Amino acid sequence: MKFVSTIPSWKSTTSVKVLFVLVIGAMFVVTEAVKKYQVRKDLEEFQGEWVLQSSNTRMGEADERIIKTYRKSVVDNRFTVNWKDQGGSHEATFILTLDPTQDPKAFDMVTDSGQNGNPVLGIYKIEGDTHTVCYAVPGDNRPPDFDARHGSLNVWRRAK
Repeated sequence: MKFVSTIPSWKSTTSVKVLFVLVIGAMFVVTEAVKKYQVRKDLEEFQGEWVLQSSNTRMGEADERIIKTYRKSVVDNRFTVNWKDQGGSHEATFILTLDPTQDPKAFDMVTDSGQNGNPVLGIYKIEGDTHTVCYAVPGDNRPPDFDARHGSLNVWRRAK
C-alpha cells in the first residue's frame, strides 16, 4: 500500500498564497478604478448653476423669501453659494469630496476660506435636474437618511 499525503507541499502552499495576494490586489485596483469613475460621473452631474427649491432644518422649514435668493455654482469639486437675507448679501465657497460607493451616497465638504474645523458630513442623491443633500452640523455624524432632523435637508434644481 502506497501512502499518499493530503498535506499540500510547501511550493503549492506558497503559490496559493501568492495567487491570493495577487487576486486581492487586482480587486482593490478595480474597486478604486470604479470608485474614481463614479466620483467623476457624479461630479459631472453636479456641474453648473443651481437654485434652491426647499430647505428644512431641525428647527423647521426656512423662510421662502430667503430660499428664493439662494444660488449655487459648481465648478469641478468646488461650489459657491450666494444668498441674501436681512443682513445683506452673502457668499460661501466649499470644497466637496464625494463617495458614491456608500449607501446612501456620501460627501464631505469644507470651507474654502481657510477656516479650520470639522468637515460637514452629508449624503446626496441626483435625479435628473434635481439633487437632494442632507448634512449634519459640523462635528456631528453623517446622516443615515434624508431627514431634516439630522441637520439640514436641501433640494436644488438646475437653473434654466
